Amino acid sequence: MRIKTLCVVLTACIFAFIFTAAASAADLSADMINTAGGKVFKGKIFMGNDKTRMETPESISITRMDKKVV
Repeated sequence: MRIKTLCVVLTACIFAFIFTAAASAADLSADMINTAGGKVFKGKIFMGNDKTRMETPESISITRMDKKVV
């Protein structure tokens, strides 16, 4: 279960990093759905200027590019 959670978190972080540059002028939020091994994982992602927050039932990840911390 931890490996699947890690895959979901990493996938969402990659998604966030790719689209942060494109959405740097606007804040946005979205529902996130990921399937792996026949299971569905749901979460939310919030993005703003140099900041990203991803929430899943197992974890919360906050990325601050302005401070270079996760």
